[in-house]
Amino acid sequence: TAVSTTDVATPHFTLGDAANELAISSGTLDLTSLAGAWGPHPIMRLQSMFLNLHESFPFVGAGLPWYILIPAVTVCLRVLLFGFQVRAQSNAARMAIIQPEMLAGMERLKAAKARGDFMGAQTAQMETQKLMSDNNVNPIKNLAFPLAQAAVFMTMFFALRGLATAELPSMMTEGLGWVENLTLPDPYWVLPIASTALTLATLEVRSLHC
Repeated sequence: TAVSTTDVATPHFTLGDAANELAISSGTLDLTSLAGAWGPHPIMRLQSMFLNLHESFPFVGAGLPWYILIPAVTVCLRVLLFGFQVRAQSNAARMAIIQPEMLAGMERLKAAKARGDFMGAQTAQMETQKLMSDNNVNPIKNLAFPLAQAAVFMTMFFALRGLATAELPSMMTEGLGWVENLTLPDPYWVLPIASTALTLATLEVRSLHC
């Protein structure tokens, strides 16, 4: 007889299941419980990477504590995104050089449209496109770095929040300073305030150079 798919139990890995299989004595994860954890979702992939690196970090042999592992992964991701940042800044610099010509072309385009000169509008548009092509400029390229950065670090945020929600014993003891328990919020709000202040300072410095 045919077996109904509802009668077959499908193995499924969750952080809650993994947390129940933790070795309490060492506060580390038994990697045999990671079977099937490398799922298609990027958050799950990053969580699996964090758990594996916590057990065994390349060129180190042993795993790293969370207060070192999280900054180390952050630096590595920043390095990987550096190419996007360089290309975006180079594109922005070239665009700034030809901006007066681009603005003039846009003015000619608007003027041609205003007087109903569709041939003139098309000519002005083609001249602007040629100007950007000759100078290897594309406004969309300026969005590559912010979008890549947002996608990567939002994924990292939700991955770490999921691990903290799972209340891994190692995350409860491998913090640093006044934030020893990484599954709880900063009790003094020092980190959120510092992060906000640094972000505002970065925006102010960039605005001064624009």
